[in-house]
Amino acid sequence: MEILKSCVGYTNHKSEPIHKRVVSFEIIDPDARALNTTVAIGMVVWLSMVKMTFTIDENTAETLRRISKRVQRPQSQVLREAIRHYEPHAGQLSTEERKRRVELFDQVIARIPKRPATEVDAQLREIRSSRRQGWQRKTARRG
Repeated sequence: MEILKSCVGYTNHKSEPIHKRVVSFEIIDPDARALNTTVAIGMVVWLSMVKMTFTIDENTAETLRRISKRVQRPQSQVLREAIRHYEPHAGQLSTEERKRRVELFDQVIARIPKRPATEVDAQLREIRSSRRQGWQRKTARRG
């Protein structure tokens, strides 16, 4: 019995390697050559991929199925592309939250008291002077 092995590498639509290797084994029986029969066993090996199991609600699952069918791609590929699309926006503030925070910042800025610079400088000198002098600690006598 003769075993032939072939390995093929594939790339995705952006011509970047997706680390897919198709490994196929053809088992050829020399006696079967006359009958022109070949038994082929194939498997796909994904390098740099992690198999995960997670739970999603039925609506999300149905949406994933519809998109997969519409674009004629596997559900796992659709999910990977969706995550790559979502990642740059993850953690960013919504427009409403951004407006709310700007309004809050404006309110805080408006509460800052307006004083002459000379008054502020005098207060800072007083604070620095008191820090340089330190403080006297009252020690309790043990007896």
